[in-house]
Amino acid sequence: MEMLTNLNINAVVGMIAAAIAVIVGVRLREIGIRTYAVVLLTAVLFTAAIIETWFADTTLFKSAAIGWVVGYLTDDVILTLDALMPNFIRETIDEFLRGFRKKLEKLFGIDDNQ
Repeated sequence: MEMLTNLNINAVVGMIAAAIAVIVGVRLREIGIRTYAVVLLTAVLFTAAIIETWFADTTLFKSAAIGWVVGYLTDDVILTLDALMPNFIRETIDEFLRGFRKKLEKLFGIDDNQ
């Protein structure tokens, strides 16, 4: 029981509400697993940060409402940014990540030709 007293139940309720908002509002088939995971994790983490920072002593209902709103807005914001991001930015990020991957493979001695 002591563990529950150290745990902020408001943050947990908000995170669950944010996750439910994303699950209800986003279709996995339309956006893909990677974008879905980004939306879900971003909503849950933002909700936890907001509640822990400003609403730690609020009611459970208010925490759930905050989580729901953050989950709903995160879905819209991330999907809008993803749709509006120009191709050259995507290509630049992909090129950077490919170079980073090659550096890590070289560092760890991983050979692509295996």
